Amino acid sequence: MNVLYADDVSQVVFHPGRSSAMLNARTEREVARISAFEEEWRIKTNLAKFSVIPMATQNPPPLMVDGRVVDFQASGTVLGLQVSSRGYVSHVTSRVRRAKSALFTLYRFRDLDAGLKLHLVKALVLPVLTYPPIPLHALSRTAISKLQRVQNAALRFVVNHRWDDFVTMESLHESVDLPAINVRLHHMASQVWLRMQEEDWEQFLVLQELSDAAPDRSHGWFPGSLRALRDNPDPAPRYS
Repeated sequence: MNVLYADDVSQVVFHPGRSSAMLNARTEREVARISAFEEEWRIKTNLAKFSVIPMATQNPPPLMVDGRVVDFQASGTVLGLQVSSRGYVSHVTSRVRRAKSALFTLYRFRDLDAGLKLHLVKALVLPVLTYPPIPLHALSRTAISKLQRVQNAALRFVVNHRWDDFVTMESLHESVDLPAINVRLHHMASQVWLRMQEEDWEQFLVLQELSDAAPDRSHGWFPGSLRALRDNPDPAPRYS
């Protein structure tokens, strides 16, 4: 599957078997196809910015691109999503760090009206925590909890909550009409998939076919978004 954005090209190569050699051969064919397209239009990939991430694969055989051996990378970034060979843990860590930094800059406004502070949090903190909703919504409870803790801190800032105020996080969320992170991510992901389906995106059709062909096949490091939505269509909110 090819994902093109401006002058960037990202390829996701699947192989139903477990053979690393077969996956490499398929990857080489897909890269060659892009190279042929670029040659037709007289453009060329900058190999200094070219990276291949072997997902959930140990010790893959060498990969040849245009007659050169390309070293595998442990991690990379695709449209702001940090991907490593072992999943999206680094992306969650980065999102938490950036959201905390954004929240810290808001503490100078602690004396503002609660409505204004909530507006600032929604504009500067929550988008950091929820990008991109796919695949964040399908990650483990532990990963989502890290994001939720930052949202909890943001709500305490909004309502000037003190450590000795015995109010549950559920009550705080209800008081400002804000869903838990897991519910928010679930809704956002559902909307993305629905839009792709309604507009007949080629990527949606490919991913739908893959999901239908192996509905129960998943990897803990790279959870399937469509499967997560199907298995849990109405998630219970988690505030910790």
